[in-house]
Amino acid sequence: MDEKDKFRSKQKPADTKEALAHKVELARQYLDVDGNITMINRKGNEILGYSQKELLSKNWFDLFVPPEIKKELVELQKNIMQSNEEIDIYHENEAIVRSDARWLIAWHNMPLFDENGHTIGVLCSGNDITELCRARYRIKENERFQNAVIEHLPLLLNVLW
Repeated sequence: MDEKDKFRSKQKPADTKEALAHKVELARQYLDVDGNITMINRKGNEILGYSQKELLSKNWFDLFVPPEIKKELVELQKNIMQSNEEIDIYHENEAIVRSDARWLIAWHNMPLFDENGHTIGVLCSGNDITELCRARYRIKENERFQNAVIEHLPLLLNVLW
């Protein structure tokens, strides 16, 4: 039984076509107990800028995790690996892609188990939220500017009159 088959035995069928379509749009990767990439989908390759062949067996933490958060994420991986439950751990962090740009990724991490219930790796589903966060920041900046204008509007009107 290969890694993919072991995972499929734990998967639950998608509830709707929309849920399945959404899953396809996420970057998916499978990490072994040491954080090495054992499988990655096309969307993951697109986001990271590497082919599947270039990524297989490479260590996720060495290639894509910024040094300043590596220790924290390795600890998170250990905690997931020690879990005996099918849990979904949500986490957001930057990933350094091939172009050396940093993308903000929203991750859902779930431990993978073998047929004996031993943790054998982690399924990581990620969604690039970089542009979403930038847009939210611009909206907040615009709101601050508008509030400042409204706050000072009486003063500006007095000067003009």
